[in-house]
Amino acid sequence: MIGNIPYRIDIFSSISGVEFDNAFKARIIQDIGNIKDINIISYEDLLKNKKASNRKKDKEALSWLKTYGKNNRDI
Repeated sequence: MIGNIPYRIDIFSSISGVEFDNAFKARIIQDIGNIKDINIISYEDLLKNKKASNRKKDKEALSWLKTYGKNNRDI
């Protein structure tokens, strides 16, 4: 983890339900402010990860993402 909530960044070397090679190919590359070329997990792979994690907070996040997440630019 880098930083503090709400500006914390979590860096993972692996996550449940997603293979790195596939996730890396499907990633989204985004510029945010002056920071260029940020690699972000795809929406589809994020859903796979939340489903595979099977924790209460991931189930809640999965439900929210399926309802609001795909086209919500305010996330």
